[in-house]
Amino acid sequence: MTGRVAFRFTARDSPAASWDIRFRVVSMMAFCVAALSAEPLSLAPLLAGLIFLLVLAKTTAKEILSLLKFYAAFFVLLVGLGTVFQPGVANFLFLCCQGLRIFILILSGHFLTSTATPLDVTAGIQWLLGFLGKRRAYYAASMTSWALASVPRILDQAQTIREAALLRGVDPRRRPVVFLRLLSLSLLVRAVESSAEMSWALEARLFGQTIPDHGLRSRASDFLAAGAWLGWCALSFAVGRLALGRPAS
Repeated sequence: MTGRVAFRFTARDSPAASWDIRFRVVSMMAFCVAALSAEPLSLAPLLAGLIFLLVLAKTTAKEILSLLKFYAAFFVLLVGLGTVFQPGVANFLFLCCQGLRIFILILSGHFLTSTATPLDVTAGIQWLLGFLGKRRAYYAASMTSWALASVPRILDQAQTIREAALLRGVDPRRRPVVFLRLLSLSLLVRAVESSAEMSWALEARLFGQTIPDHGLRSRASDFLAAGAWLGWCALSFAVGRLALGRPAS
């Protein structure tokens, strides 16, 4: 399963990993907003900038191919079903554009997870949600980072279930309904079990008794990197708007 290497927190040593996690979180949020709202012509420069960041994060070609394989089935389903229900060249191009937006979001998620640990993300989100209060921000940040960290485990479980189904003669391609029922029920049971185990672990560790400070410090290079990335997003957005003869504001 290609998902086994796609979304793991690795925090590998790279130039991008040295940037302040707060700026990485804020920059990726701004990038996701730009990717979802920008004109189609803006997607090309956004993707080019993201690929540059992935190079700085030391992402390998194998990992990019893994992400493409992981995403391919969803892309075919999205475009295929959409074209069947609403045929036409314009709708086909629209669906391809929307699929590209989603793939860009997947790549941005990979960039963040490959340059951080769950504790890094917790600290960054805790700072970002500081207006909620120290305790609420810490709870929200912890839950978010745990949810992100659980993605590869869920993908691993799905692959294990798929392999078990194949060994028992249930081919997902020939019996998709049976496989989807088996997959959904199995993942539901495992999710409940994992939630119970986490609840016991948090209770045993007295979670929430003390709220740590994020302890983040910024350097001039962090501001420079964040400013450059946000500037690139704004420029890409403006290029797409101006190419269609619309005001950038």
